Amino acid sequence: MTKVSKVDVPYEHWDRLYSPVACAVMITTVDKQGRVNAASFATCVRQNHEPTCISFTVEIDKDTTVVKNIDLAKDRTEGGTGAPLVLVPLNAYVGAVLGALVALFAVFGGLTLLRQLRRIEVGEDGIAARGVFPVQLSWAALDGVTLRYFATRRDGAKGWMELKLRGAGRRLALDSRIDGFRDIAARAARVAARRHLELTQATTTNFAALGIPLAPGAGE
Repeated sequence: MTKVSKVDVPYEHWDRLYSPVACAVMITTVDKQGRVNAASFATCVRQNHEPTCISFTVEIDKDTTVVKNIDLAKDRTEGGTGAPLVLVPLNAYVGAVLGALVALFAVFGGLTLLRQLRRIEVGEDGIAARGVFPVQLSWAALDGVTLRYFATRRDGAKGWMELKLRGAGRRLALDSRIDGFRDIAARAARVAARRHLELTQATTTNFAALGIPLAPGAGE
């Protein structure tokens, strides 16, 4: 059997060992009796370049040996590279963050479901949304139109639009991912022009991006 020996990496090279930012490592700890425990961690993240600071998370209920081997107030643990690491009890904080993310996705999923169940009806007299939260808005009462663009990329190449209609104390928001969105937006633009509604510069620009004119009767 080949003898295995530990390789100590010079301090000036520690920073290079964690590029890309996250990597899998072997963390070794020693208990009071001098027994060594080695555990694999899928993600070890570099938090600071100088001095080099590496962090990883431990699940208290599962990584019991690692937790017992480290005195959170005094001791430190060494990774396979020899880099000093401080173990911090992040479970409560991580749990809170994950809980918030779960709640956020649940809300997003609920909104997506409601959008799929909602049926939009457009007529000469107005527009209506049928479903869990029905809304009916008359074109004659329309007093506000807003068309916003939400980018999913920094360069703005991809995203979606949201058309908000307001009138007689009622509001209706429509997502550009629904069928017939452009036709609905074109109808709203014609009514807005006919009623001489004041539109924001962003709304005007977004209508233009859809190829929708803002002159009364245009496109009819």
